[in-house]
Parts: sequence; C-alpha cells; structure tokens
Amino acid sequence: MAKHFPLAVLPALAWFFLAEPAAAYIGPGTGLGALGSILSFLGVVFLLIVGFFWYPIKRMVAKFRKPKPSGETPPTDQP
Repeated sequence: MAKHFPLAVLPALAWFFLAEPAAAYIGPGTGLGALGSILSFLGVVFLLIVGFFWYPIKRMVAKFRKPKPSGETPPTDQP
C-alpha cells in the first residue's frame, strides 16, 4: 500500500497546482460583518464566563462577610 500512496497523491497535487483563480468579489461589507460577528461571539463568551463564575462567587463572598456596624438604631413601632 505504501508503494501506491505517491500515485494517489499525484492527481490531487496536479489539481491543486493547476487550479485557476476564482473571479469573485466579496466586498467590504462582508469583512465588516465577519468582524462584527467575531467580536459579538467573543463578547458573549466573556459575559457567559462572568455570569457563570463571577456572580456566584460574589454572592458567596457577600454571604461570609460580617455586617458593618452602624450607628443607627432600628426603627420601633412605639408612638
């Protein structure tokens, strides 16, 4: 099988090197749209990480903090 490998690759290489350039125009709007999509995806991933990890950790830290003493007295219902 190793003897036939170069013969199998030869037509693929010939097709690759003999290909003609495509006559296609994409335009500037497509590039900006792709850039916007990539930036949006990165923003979504960042917010996912923040929402999934940061807020539960923040809640846990606030739970273990001691309340700060204040100089105010609690309101009473007496007239």
